[in-house]
Amino acid sequence: MSSPVTDILAAVLAGLAMGGVYFAALWWTVCRSARARRPAAWLIGSYLVRVTLLAGGILLVGIRDWRHALACLVGLAGARVLACRRVGAAAGGE
Repeated sequence: MSSPVTDILAAVLAGLAMGGVYFAALWWTVCRSARARRPAAWLIGSYLVRVTLLAGGILLVGIRDWRHALACLVGLAGARVLACRRVGAAAGGE
């Protein structure tokens, strides 16, 4: 049996992982769409796939308790912060 703290921590880590995949796929899509013949199709198709997978992942994590879904969203927000910092550093920002 796991403790509630362990469950919340696992949900945050799952959110970080899902966010990492989401933002890596977003970056790949943006780079790829710049060379694509139909960039709008790439962007729309990628968006639909990314959002569907992310929503499904959050639902799976939070199926037992809404607090787990909320913790997953906290992890997702953390992944967004990390991705923005990484892109900003790569672009010569921060």
